Amino acid sequence: MALEWGNIEQCPERGGKHVGPPAYHRLLPPILLYQLDEAGFKTINQAERMGECQYWVVAQSGEG
Repeated sequence: MALEWGNIEQCPERGGKHVGPPAYHRLLPPILLYQLDEAGFKTINQAERMGECQYWVVAQSGEG
């Protein structure tokens, strides 16, 4: 399972406050999903939290 910061730096669910690292330190969903696929992982589930401020992905090895 991976939990990462999403596209939005000012989180509406936190009163519009800045949350998480700067944008250039974030691993955005399309990039993470691509990298998991290239590494042979199958995405099982994914969703967003805190109004797109964070997201999570559950993946398993294609061998399992």
